[in-house]
Amino acid sequence: MNDILFFTDCMSIGPEYYNENKKYPYLVKEYLGKKINREIDIELIPGSGETTGEALNKLKDIVQRGKRYDFVIFAYGINDALPRGLKRETRGKIIRAMYSLKFNEKMRLFARAYFLNPLEFIMQLVRKPLHYNDINTFIGNVNYILEQLGSLADKKLIYISMNPVLNYRFVNSNIHIGEYNDKLLEVLDKKCFDYINVCKLFSSGRTEKYLADDKFHYSRIGHRAVADEIIKLLDK
Repeated sequence: MNDILFFTDCMSIGPEYYNENKKYPYLVKEYLGKKINREIDIELIPGSGETTGEALNKLKDIVQRGKRYDFVIFAYGINDALPRGLKRETRGKIIRAMYSLKFNEKMRLFARAYFLNPLEFIMQLVRKPLHYNDINTFIGNVNYILEQLGSLADKKLIYISMNPVLNYRFVNSNIHIGEYNDKLLEVLDKKCFDYINVCKLFSSGRTEKYLADDKFHYSRIGHRAVADEIIKLLDK
């Protein structure tokens, strides 16, 4: 038996400068290992910058492998819900141009920080924000993925919702995130899916303390808080 599958976006692996044992999949692994006094196996399938559309593309291979798990954790949504100033294709072309021009890593980071991200911010002020997936597509994707993943979980399937962010690049981001989050959770309530409302969790106190320096990924406190909520559900 494989113990836990974590099928997630970037929040399970970011920020990159934190040691992995401080991130929520490994905090859960540590807790369960101590509880049952044996090594816990986890499989982490992360997707940096991915939407539920990319998750759908991965889903078929995951299901076809036929592996079963005690617990399955699915965590996608932030990249669907965030407001954008540029189409995904446009942003991708700009980033690829940096590589074509042979920008080194320092130059690419500089260009992102002082050109690409400010451009995305400004474009949200001069026109209606864009989304990589509209809300109905997002809800449909998550609902379908959870239904498919349910066949792999022998004990429990859990959805981890998106978190609020404070990064300036996304204008009025938490209004958009809140709308996507609330409408999805209404559907999951009706379907009786277990979930962790990270949007509510991180808004229960000072949101800043739950976010890393980039004001986007989880801080160590954020990872601990999400791990604790997963553990509560696993212990039921």
